[in-house]
Amino acid sequence: MSATVLCVGISVLTMSTPTAAVRAEGNRSLLSIANQAVPAIAQQLQSLAVVGLTASPVVRDSFTIGEVPKPPPKPELVIARSGTSGLQWPVPPYQFSDGYGPRIAPCEGCSTFHKGIDLNPGEGTPIYAMADGVVVATSALDDGGLGVHAFIEHQIDGQTVRSTYAHMLVGTLRVSVGDWVGSGQLLGNVGDTGQSVAPHLHFELHINGGYIDPVPWFANHGL
Repeated sequence: MSATVLCVGISVLTMSTPTAAVRAEGNRSLLSIANQAVPAIAQQLQSLAVVGLTASPVVRDSFTIGEVPKPPPKPELVIARSGTSGLQWPVPPYQFSDGYGPRIAPCEGCSTFHKGIDLNPGEGTPIYAMADGVVVATSALDDGGLGVHAFIEHQIDGQTVRSTYAHMLVGTLRVSVGDWVGSGQLLGNVGDTGQSVAPHLHFELHINGGYIDPVPWFANHGL
């Protein structure tokens, strides 16, 4: 009986050994297949192919910078230079009502020899000094004759030149005796004071002890 049990035990041991080996071999085969499948799946997940899309060019706004137009030049006051003093007409010399020299007296008490010229730029037009100089006489009152007026002495080309501005509006005289004025400085405004028949500027030039015609004298100085 003991021999029979021993034989059965050996027989069981002999039959169980191959089964464990088969299972172990099977497990190794499944593990190998899994290891081969995982990298393949991972490789497929990491790859992405995009088909049918075309890149479009980026369109940007464009502009062209041209030359900036220059502003129109500002009108300039034309001033002729004589010696060290600038010269200019006291008012725009476009409207003359009376010239220099002999004439028929236009009003009672008016002279038959006009010592200056009459310019008619319109009542209230500003009157400017024709050059640098010193005010030597004025009248702010409408007392007949030249009415509201100013005399200015200038040194031009080595000569003493006196200019007269007459018939200004009352209350517009801007200078006094002894004042130094510059060329183009405001003196007053065109009026109708004194012996006058209409608003105008009576303008005189006095050089070397006598009166002269202002028109050719200004022309000789480029005005």
